[in-house]
Amino acid sequence: MVLLWLFLIGSKDYHDRLGYVIHTCPDCEVRGVFTVVQERKKATLYLVPTFQYSKKQFMHCPTCGEVFEVASEIKKELKRKLISREELVDKIKSGKIEKLLKKGKKGGKTTQLKCCNCGGFVLKGMNYCPDCGVKQK
Repeated sequence: MVLLWLFLIGSKDYHDRLGYVIHTCPDCEVRGVFTVVQERKKATLYLVPTFQYSKKQFMHCPTCGEVFEVASEIKKELKRKLISREELVDKIKSGKIEKLLKKGKKGGKTTQLKCCNCGGFVLKGMNYCPDCGVKQK
């Protein structure tokens, strides 16, 4: 009977990449391009999603790999600062990303590399790709 109940009711998680934001990690204190992801949870009935019961946003640090939940108080400000993948690629190609990453700190020139898995743009010092999340060598 319990086994039958498990097939009738369950939940399913959905993860949507909302974009990217330049931010300083509170854990490793490195300024970088954070990936912002939204997680939605839906209840299922007979494996069919019925209604959403949870919605959270997370920021992923590319340097240390830490994931932080976005507080509801800063979601509007974060939405205003989000940039798309295309905008990020344009900023990297034009060299504008270096200026944004240096903002508020003294530092040397950043170098762009390619991801060993997907070929996306990865800045020097990043441990994880902001596109596919694979650890870099």
